[in-house]
Amino acid sequence: MVCSKCGSDEIQRLEDNIDACTPQEAPPIKRSLKWPGIGVFISLLLLVNGGETIVFGVLTLSSSSFLGYKAYQFNTNFWPGLYKRWQESWKCRQCGFVFHRP
Repeated sequence: MVCSKCGSDEIQRLEDNIDACTPQEAPPIKRSLKWPGIGVFISLLLLVNGGETIVFGVLTLSSSSFLGYKAYQFNTNFWPGLYKRWQESWKCRQCGFVFHRP
């Protein structure tokens, strides 16, 4: 296989050179469920406290649940495709061009 930009045969997979890659060449990152989980915990504390904090508890619970759902959807639906594309990407060691070849 040769580089599609310069024609060099000095290419390597991005995943084989992960230690020396730039942020644009790094693998895609899954979205964290940590902060939505913390938000749900705080909302439950607000709901248990009662009184005026119930409104804030409901708002925090709904927003944290929504953010957690969106992160879960990204991690299950979009991230695997992004990761597969990253695994199939190559970088020319001569000119630095990154290209995709399945």
